[in-house]
Amino acid sequence: MAFGENLQRLDEVLRRLESDPMSLDEALDAFEQGVSLVRENRRILEEAEQRVVILSREGTAPFEARLGDAEEKAEEKVKSKN
Repeated sequence: MAFGENLQRLDEVLRRLESDPMSLDEALDAFEQGVSLVRENRRILEEAEQRVVILSREGTAPFEARLGDAEEKAEEKVKSKN
């Protein structure tokens, strides 16, 4: 399931726990469902964080290299004009 869908379902579980009178077994089942949704969203967030870290690492080196190349070319233009 998607992160947003999990949040919606978690909100529904929370509202049910807060408002509906239910037996202990029903409350425990709802709580268990909520914990499961939280764990799933935590996993999704951790995967997203790993992707961001990887993309940041991969994206930085080529960008810095391109920036360095651009600076060198600009310096060469200045030198060639003089």
